[in-house]
Amino acid sequence: MDARGVQRLRQSCRARRVKHLELGGVAVARVGTGAGGTRSVIVVSGSGQRPKDRYFTLRGNALKRWVRIHLWVYRTTRGRLLAKMRGMPTLLLTTTGRRSGRRHTVPLPYFTDGAAKVVIGSFAGSDRHPAWVLNVIADPVVDVQDRGDTYPGRAELVTGEERAALWAGLVQRSPWYADYQQQTSREIPLVRITDARAHSHG
Repeated sequence: MDARGVQRLRQSCRARRVKHLELGGVAVARVGTGAGGTRSVIVVSGSGQRPKDRYFTLRGNALKRWVRIHLWVYRTTRGRLLAKMRGMPTLLLTTTGRRSGRRHTVPLPYFTDGAAKVVIGSFAGSDRHPAWVLNVIADPVVDVQDRGDTYPGRAELVTGEERAALWAGLVQRSPWYADYQQQTSREIPLVRITDARAHSHG
């Protein structure tokens, strides 16, 4: 997030009575959860970036907290804030849990492939697929929010030569995905999301 984005986040926090502070150039938003305490998320601004590595990867509980705050800010502002990750546009993808049957939403960066959007199941180079990938394999019916636009979608894994071509373009634009692939023996999935409204009108 750039300095302007951090400032917009601060203003949004003030308007919604969210406490916030800064530590060493790193903006920290604290969202109250009532008597149980607070949730926290670190948003890196320009002055808070590490000199040798522009980006860092959240893991474990820190990642879970970040996802919760990202969802809250994105939904509240209809994607006016936190609409990008590492310079890539971001959507909210809602899938159906393959075991629980409950709906789960995650923020994901994407790139376009014609009229479709492609999301990446990197899981920061983990040796297992993220849960949302397993969910769409079991049930490809999804819901998408792209900023202010919300629509039903259909997900499919991209495979073979088509995946290879899309992957080559992705790692050229966003080389950290090549680093993630080197960390795991699994093939990082590319998942194409198409707008189901287009099919219903066809």
